[in-house]
Amino acid sequence: MKFGVQHYEYRLAAFKPIFDREIFELCKLLGVSNSLIGKTADEFSLGPEAKKYTLIGLNGERLSLTDRALLTLARALLSSVDFLLISNLLDVLGPNQAIRVIAVLKELTEKRGLSVLQTETMSTPMHLRKKKTVIFSTKLKV
Repeated sequence: MKFGVQHYEYRLAAFKPIFDREIFELCKLLGVSNSLIGKTADEFSLGPEAKKYTLIGLNGERLSLTDRALLTLARALLSSVDFLLISNLLDVLGPNQAIRVIAVLKELTEKRGLSVLQTETMSTPMHLRKKKTVIFSTKLKV
């Protein structure tokens, strides 16, 4: 999940707990299953049994299709993208989960960032943030 993130200084150990919490909060917001990320941020990031070290297999083969889709979206959001083109991703999710994802994408476009990603949003004032664009296609009626 941390691969490609632009708003994290790997040399500064002080940011590690903050960034792990951001990843957990984003995954929770998107609706990633508790069995994958845990029920709390501490369960996700602390200790040798931390959920952030879960083995997911080659190309996520041990994950459900829903979790694969949500983790793909989470990685895209963590990489500070300005433009997202999502084709049929919401079709693999149920209608309730799709609505949840759309709410996250709506916040991304309206606020030019996500409130759970404080490392990014706190470092740049609103008027200096780049506009975010999301285009998606789905067969669901949401």
